[in-house]
Amino acid sequence: MQEKGELWTRVLESKYDGWRNLDEPGRAGHQSVWWRDLKQAFNHSHQGVIIQNNMRWKVGGGDKIKFWEDKWFHQEDTLAERYPRLYLISSQQNHTIRQMGSHKDMGWEWNFL
Repeated sequence: MQEKGELWTRVLESKYDGWRNLDEPGRAGHQSVWWRDLKQAFNHSHQGVIIQNNMRWKVGGGDKIKFWEDKWFHQEDTLAERYPRLYLISSQQNHTIRQMGSHKDMGWEWNFL
């Protein structure tokens, strides 16, 4: 998904929210046969395990990566999995990294609610 300007990347982003939903169950009526097959391979095959273990999120501007729900921090567990009690009380559960803070004079400053 690093080829941002390419047509195939734009289609995946707009229709399926990029690679994010490969490991999530979805309603079959809204998915193409190709996407369902890719999800099946991703979740239930040896090759899928290899892909999952080697896939890395690139934070960039932080506008595409969900702070709590994506595996971006140490990339082993999501922060929601690692800190379930904090996730449950957070009012920012669906926020992206960019929405969770901003750059200040001394660097990045988190804004937890």
